[in-house]
Amino acid sequence: MPTAERLLLAHQQHKFSNIIWASDFWATIDEEQCLIAKAFAEDISMYFSTTLDEVSFQERWDLIPPVEANGSSLLDYTVEV
Repeated sequence: MPTAERLLLAHQQHKFSNIIWASDFWATIDEEQCLIAKAFAEDISMYFSTTLDEVSFQERWDLIPPVEANGSSLLDYTVEV
């Protein structure tokens, strides 16, 4: 099935609440590739009539760390898990 048909089928079957742009991850990627990927994410967001939300997992962790982490940093916790 061609990509456009798969997207249309996905659009008809599922409603997305939002698309998450993980800014921490993309900060480590080549800038040109990052721009291409973000443009794609923005296009998909518009196609599905949803929002593209930038999220820094590190900032969220610093603000509201999960209880299960027992005070571990994000890096330490993700290595452990």
